[in-house]
Amino acid sequence: GNTTVPTNTPSPSASPSLEFWENISLDGMMTHLSALQQIANDNGGTRSISSPGYQASLEYVEDLLAQQTNYLLEVQPFSVNITKQLADPIFEMESPSYQEYQTPLEYSPMQYSGSGNVTSESIGIPNLGCNFDDFNTFESGKIALISRGNCTFQLKTENAVNAGAIGVLIYNYMDQTSSVQGTLGEPFDIPVFGLTYSLGQQLLYSPSSVLHMNYSSETSTIVTANLIAE
Repeated sequence: GNTTVPTNTPSPSASPSLEFWENISLDGMMTHLSALQQIANDNGGTRSISSPGYQASLEYVEDLLAQQTNYLLEVQPFSVNITKQLADPIFEMESPSYQEYQTPLEYSPMQYSGSGNVTSESIGIPNLGCNFDDFNTFESGKIALISRGNCTFQLKTENAVNAGAIGVLIYNYMDQTSSVQGTLGEPFDIPVFGLTYSLGQQLLYSPSSVLHMNYSSETSTIVTANLIAE
């Protein structure tokens, strides 16, 4: 059956009509899903935002809408930062005893973490690191150990960087067993790892611990596009 949107152009405020829903079928959806899967197969197995498969997917949808509807179509370019991990991360305690921590069981590099190979003592940050005043007693050149909560990972990291941190560790809530996994919102120049709550507590109560963080990544800016139909 016909699987496209109706040819009449709805007003922006109108709810989808009965005709709209009647033109949607399982067979039609599967046809399009199969076509999109074929696009992925033809482009290295992916349609991710930075790949040729994404552009081919956009063109597939645009061509269908142009041929079978009278929607006004606009391709809206925008840029986005993409980070790529270049090597396996390393996180370990060097003293008072040696311990190697495992990812993602105990820690996870944050999205937009910067590269760095740093060794220093960790310093627990009072409160939640959401205010720069929380870093009043922080020593420049150390690794900041911060609890998750109340503000973005980005703000915590910005405050730590401004206080002279060479690495940042953000540990999870008490009721969570996994390591913190999230985004910093924008690229940073120092390594930033998310930890489990238990590992965060272990480090808080070992204030003389010397830690080693090693992370290698690269950030690139790509131009991609949305497709607007109205």
